[in-house]
Amino acid sequence: MRVPAFLRPSLLRAGLALASLFLSLVLAEIVAHVVVAEPERKFDAGTTMVDGVLHPAIEKAPDPVQVFRLAPSQELKQLDQHVTINDRRFRATTVRYEDTSDAKIALFGDSFVYGFGVGDDETMAVHLQHLLRSRTGTPWQALNFGTGGYNSAQVQRTMEQRLAEHSFSLAVYLYFPNDPELWWREGNPILWECSTLFDDSSLIMRALVRSRLVEAASRGFAHWHLARRGQDPGYWRLIHRPWFPGWWVTERSIRRMREFSARREISLLVVFLPFQSEPLPSAQHQAVVGRVREACHLSGTEFLDLSGLFVAEQEGPRSESLWTKVGPPHYSDAGNLLLATALFKHLSRLGWVAGVRPNRKS
Repeated sequence: MRVPAFLRPSLLRAGLALASLFLSLVLAEIVAHVVVAEPERKFDAGTTMVDGVLHPAIEKAPDPVQVFRLAPSQELKQLDQHVTINDRRFRATTVRYEDTSDAKIALFGDSFVYGFGVGDDETMAVHLQHLLRSRTGTPWQALNFGTGGYNSAQVQRTMEQRLAEHSFSLAVYLYFPNDPELWWREGNPILWECSTLFDDSSLIMRALVRSRLVEAASRGFAHWHLARRGQDPGYWRLIHRPWFPGWWVTERSIRRMREFSARREISLLVVFLPFQSEPLPSAQHQAVVGRVREACHLSGTEFLDLSGLFVAEQEGPRSESLWTKVGPPHYSDAGNLLLATALFKHLSRLGWVAGVRPNRKS
């Protein structure tokens, strides 16, 4: 098909404009890599500051799939609590990991699943395991695969790796509202490395994720968008925005978790973990919960909303044991027990813990 002569000059100008734009973006990206300093790629946090006191931090090691993961074989005191990371890089003391029984539940998530602030015998996984064994008479194991600082994509990759290692009856993704974080987290080693989480996506997506120009532009837009409303550009004021880029990652990750667990005939449950209070106005809070619920609905994944669990306890008799000097209930033994109890009740209602193998059709 021949292009009419009167259109040729316009098409030529359009082509030159596109080429100029492409070259300009390439040059701008080169300048951004020179001007914008690359963050320190150090995975050992060294220390954690809590209530003005420095405490040792868990050592993390670089990983080609998850970007970073827990270093193996660690024992230390963290916030005056004994913490053990076993040789398989997850938090536990004595777990019969080689047990071929299906009576195993795998818990995935970030620092709240890992059990920051509580001892080895006070994590959500330990409390859930005790409830399962005492109420069902079956020697269930609840394995704690939580890692502080993980986002949804890292949790998804961890889930695929762990579920492929052994047989499990149920996988639980305990979702916290900052799990969509991708670009706005200062100092997180995934800031420039997160393109490794897109190694099976398009070249364009990998380029955009690694682009410092896109990072600087998106961060600047967020600050401008909120500053003109007199708001601080904090994370909690960004999370509910429809343009927040981490939502695409979260939705894709939940879909892939469902697909992978279904292939291995493992039931999957996504639990929206509670806020320590209610940092977002009600409408924004519902928007965040609604996005996760919708992602689960589209992928056919069971969803449990526990977002208001702690709010109801703020004025109750258990408030002093839930809110400690370390922080909100996520960091207390009482808070982890409350979460484990709510999760156990939900699993019981679904009939997933009545026997060794839960309902695979869910």
